[in-house]
Amino acid sequence: MTSWNIAGIKKLGLWALLAWLFTPAAGYCAAPSDVQFTAVSTDTVSLSWVLDAPSAESPLMVISTASDFSVAFSSETGGLGAQTTTYYGLTPNTTYFFKVKVSTEPDAAYSALVSAVTDPNPPGTPLIMGVYSSSLTISWADAGNNPGSLYLAQAAQDETFDVQRVSTLTVSGFGVFEGLALNTTYYIRARTVGFSGVETADTGFGSTITLSAQPLSPSYTAVYSSGVLLSWEPNGNLSGTRYYVQVSSDDFLTLNYSSFAAAPELSTYGLAPNTTYYFKTASLNSVGVLSPYAVFQSTLTRAGIPKPHAGTNFGAVTADSIEVQWLQNSNPSHTEYYLKVSSSADFQGTENGSMRDTWFTWAALTSVSGLNAGVTFYFEVKARDSLLRETDWFDLGAKKTLPGADTVPPSVIDLQGGDDHWRGAASGSYMVHFDDGFGGSGLSKFEVKLSTSPGLAGTPLTGWTEVATDINAQIYNTDWQIPLDAFQTITEGVTAYVSVRVYDAAPISNVTISTDIFYVKRDTTPPTITNGAVSPSGWLFADPGVFNVDFADARSGLAFIQYSASGLAGAADAAVIGWTDIDTLVSSSAYTANWSVAFSALAGGATNYISVRAIDAAGNTTTLADAFRIMKAAGSPGVALTSPSAAYISSASYLSGSATGGNDGIAVSFVEVWLKNLANGQYYNGAAGFTSAVPVWLRASGAEAWSLNVATFGFVNLSSYTAVARAKDSLARYSLNYATVTFTLDQDAPSVYLSSPAALSTVYALDVVSGTAADTGAGPSLAGVSVRRLVDGKWWDFTSRAWGSATVSSMTAVSGGNWVFLPDVFLRGNMLNGYDYFITAYAADAAAPANVSAFGLQGATFTFSDGIPPGQTTEVFASTDPEASLPGRLSVTWVFPGDDGNSGLLAAGEFAIQYSTFTGFSYSTASALVLITTAAVPPGSTQVYTISSDQQLAYSTTYYLRLWTEDDAGLWSAASPEFSGVTGESLPDEIAGHIRTSAGQGITGVLVEGLSNLGGLWTGYTVDDGSGSFRLTHLAAGIYRIQVTWTAEGLTSSVAKDKIPVGNADTDFTLSVTYSLASVSGTLPLSISGRRASSFSVAGASEVELYQAGRRIAVVRAGADGSFRIGNILPGDYELRAPGIAPIRVHLRSGENLVVRPSSEFILGESLYAYPNPARTRVTFRLQTEAASVKDEINVFDVTGRLVKKIRNDDPGWDRSNPYNIRWVAWNFSDSEPAPGVYIYKANIKSEATGKTIVRTGKFAVVR
Repeated sequence: MTSWNIAGIKKLGLWALLAWLFTPAAGYCAAPSDVQFTAVSTDTVSLSWVLDAPSAESPLMVISTASDFSVAFSSETGGLGAQTTTYYGLTPNTTYFFKVKVSTEPDAAYSALVSAVTDPNPPGTPLIMGVYSSSLTISWADAGNNPGSLYLAQAAQDETFDVQRVSTLTVSGFGVFEGLALNTTYYIRARTVGFSGVETADTGFGSTITLSAQPLSPSYTAVYSSGVLLSWEPNGNLSGTRYYVQVSSDDFLTLNYSSFAAAPELSTYGLAPNTTYYFKTASLNSVGVLSPYAVFQSTLTRAGIPKPHAGTNFGAVTADSIEVQWLQNSNPSHTEYYLKVSSSADFQGTENGSMRDTWFTWAALTSVSGLNAGVTFYFEVKARDSLLRETDWFDLGAKKTLPGADTVPPSVIDLQGGDDHWRGAASGSYMVHFDDGFGGSGLSKFEVKLSTSPGLAGTPLTGWTEVATDINAQIYNTDWQIPLDAFQTITEGVTAYVSVRVYDAAPISNVTISTDIFYVKRDTTPPTITNGAVSPSGWLFADPGVFNVDFADARSGLAFIQYSASGLAGAADAAVIGWTDIDTLVSSSAYTANWSVAFSALAGGATNYISVRAIDAAGNTTTLADAFRIMKAAGSPGVALTSPSAAYISSASYLSGSATGGNDGIAVSFVEVWLKNLANGQYYNGAAGFTSAVPVWLRASGAEAWSLNVATFGFVNLSSYTAVARAKDSLARYSLNYATVTFTLDQDAPSVYLSSPAALSTVYALDVVSGTAADTGAGPSLAGVSVRRLVDGKWWDFTSRAWGSATVSSMTAVSGGNWVFLPDVFLRGNMLNGYDYFITAYAADAAAPANVSAFGLQGATFTFSDGIPPGQTTEVFASTDPEASLPGRLSVTWVFPGDDGNSGLLAAGEFAIQYSTFTGFSYSTASALVLITTAAVPPGSTQVYTISSDQQLAYSTTYYLRLWTEDDAGLWSAASPEFSGVTGESLPDEIAGHIRTSAGQGITGVLVEGLSNLGGLWTGYTVDDGSGSFRLTHLAAGIYRIQVTWTAEGLTSSVAKDKIPVGNADTDFTLSVTYSLASVSGTLPLSISGRRASSFSVAGASEVELYQAGRRIAVVRAGADGSFRIGNILPGDYELRAPGIAPIRVHLRSGENLVVRPSSEFILGESLYAYPNPARTRVTFRLQTEAASVKDEINVFDVTGRLVKKIRNDDPGWDRSNPYNIRWVAWNFSDSEPAPGVYIYKANIKSEATGKTIVRTGKFAVVR
């Protein structure tokens, strides 16, 4: 019986019901189950399902991009029993829907639909479309992805996209990154984000560098005639950004020139004056790409100051005109000029001429007319540009017009009045001047005439007498004297009236006579001296009082009365006392008062001859030699007690001092001394102690230098004594003034106590060491402090500022029983963390010599603990010029502030540097890339370190850095502020390096060869710069083998390095040579002749070349005086060459500094010398001759002229075994000879060919 499924019927439609009715229930097929996507890729999906009866069922599969299957992608029937399928050619990043049924079943029999999203493709065709200062634009192709696909684009400053990453999410094929840093490298990538959340691999766009910002606010800081100073705002560009500036005079239709600037300003030069110029500037990023231009407004250069004419600034000159000329100084033809004319050098005088107040364009000659005749005119000119800006004045000079007719006589200017001074000689200067007026022909001469009455009346004393001739000036304003012949005509006591006559320089002279312009009075009688003085008799010890010597002058009166003293009779030479005023007079007719001499100033032990003189108002003089004499006796002997000199002494063995004879030359006979005990008031009795009630004089040993042995006098400790000394001369005269000294004997050592630091304490900062000191006698004066490091037993040396084996102390003053010692920064800085130290103190009192307490008894042992880190470094800089720095290197300079805050010395520690190519990087000492071990760094010292190519820094790249300091306690300072620098640019076609000895000396003249892996050989030599540097230039791209070859003493060696790339600047070699480097120097004569090939003329020669084995290995430029030097050379045979001269062969020994000076003599220049100088154990004499056939002999003398060594021509010590006529001979010293001192050597060299002998001398020193 057939079974009916009623429930199923209810769920089916009509057609399904009919089909069901006519189909047995046993034939209905179930929908496939477990339908799923088994694989999904960008364009392919695979599915599987389970059929209910695989052997009897075929699947009908439908896949679509629409969930309602309104868009059919595929609908097909699979094979019998097929339970899988795969679809190809699908769209990436697209959702696909799938259902399946048994092919014989109605649509209602489909399985439940399943869906999946195909994977997206990465973006294709990456392209950087635009690069700007703060943004980038990129584009890409969709690579077949669904049009609605989402893309994630990213840019960052590092390849791992960790630094300053920016992102953009878009459905378009275009991305924009904004807010980027200026002039910074950015790496770019993009990926597709699938609808399913799957992201593709990144598509790389490479990297690019943002532009620098367009400059802002272009302006002109200054405008000149030939240049302009430009400036602009950097608009956020970093310091060191370069700028490109273009200059044009036609608004950039053509380009005058362009230039680069390293800062936001530029001075342009070489511009034409009074010309309009246009400027624009753009910044460059680190690869040279320009930003948009900032355009300056056009500007007009100023006019140039006129220039002087090549010949003269003046042309034709007439009586009323002068032609003037000057050069334009590159000013264009439309430039205007203003000419100023004046009769005064300061242009304050009369201005006239046809060009006044007129601006005009330049002409080859400018005529200025309407000028006054015979007048000197001054000219200056200036220019102005098209904006009416004026230049400074240019002084053209002065020119005088030709003279015209002159009919005006000169004038007399009387500034004198009468001469009321009596004249004994023609010594008066008179203020009578002359003027020929403006435009006159000038003064020619003037004359004087003297008369006994006014108005040329009375008796003429002279005719017209010339005073000055050939004056040739408009004005004569020099004071003048009456000619001697005219003055001599004046009779004593007669008033002479003076008239003048002056002439001008007109063809027919104009003459002016002025009478009685002044008068003159003459006195020719000298004063009288009346001597009433009597010379004192005998030798005087005191001032003898006054003397009676009178003076008189009846006419002009006395002006001066004086005396002097001489040691010679009749000399009146004022040798003892110079001429000295007796009294002050004003034209007195007589002086009769008695007067005295300065007795203290007279010579003692000698006769003093006193002379007097009188001078009247007219200058007449009377001298009386030896008016009287004074015999002044010498003084008594002097005495000094010099030891003891201190108030307290610790030992009393001798009293000593000195004595001197009086100034009369009488010698000292002996010195006597007495001593007194101040405690009991008793004097030393001369034998048994201090028991005498009166002084007992004790005779000392010696006279002018004397001493008294007091070792047995029984001085008592802490007792005070007075000693008095006197001297006696051979005339039995004692000292007028005794010498006295008071002293106390103090033989007790002071005590000392150390209070800080405390024993067994922990010291965190050794800022102060203090304590007390006491003494019962002289009192404590100084305290000494010594510091010992217990780990190695070494003591601190306060002088060398280092730990050493010797015990060294530093002294400090004791005040009021207390003392304080302040350790300096070096001691504090050398206290290491965790170490134990011992400080000991001792005291010294004020006695002489000082009593000192025992060393080492007072002290304290302590442990030093450092808990204060070094100070933060704030003054820190890095090199910013890539052209000035070595390739790939960065020089860092900083000022170390100090350990323990900002004051201590860094005894041991290190500096650490961390750097990055981006600002704001994360930093820590653990991430430091450079560690610099250091020691003994004082605070405030400047440190320099170069981050070398070993750190693999990029070329021409900005790095940002921070720096720390670590002390010996492991304490780190705070990081420095971030600072930046730029590494050196690469060597595009060079390889460079240095060749040095193991001691670090650069070697000159080493052959350097570069062999490319692609073929080709480049050669060069190390240069004479002290560092042995070389550069192989213009290299082709490739990898090179660098080989260096050197020759020393005839032996050639070489060494090489492989795989050196072009651009490497550190191809350094260290040669293990045992020679000392030598040098050759000399002076090339300007002109010399002779028969030797090396005697030459080198006028104008500029270079001296050094050859070795036919190859030039060094070249230097000779100085203006012909001097040259080539240093750091390996020993061996060389040849010197210069233009126009014959080669000079030289042989250099190890460490030799050879001096050559070619000459016509057969000794070559300065080839004779002694070395080493100074010498200790031997000295070698070296010379070079032009020929081998000479005889040599060397004699050595000491400074007294004594011969101490002779080296003959046949001495076996001579070494002449070389082809250069160089010879050496050595003198080996003995243990005692020669003695230390300076010696003179003389070489006699005789030519066997000519018989000529040349002698050369020199000096050397011997030290032992």
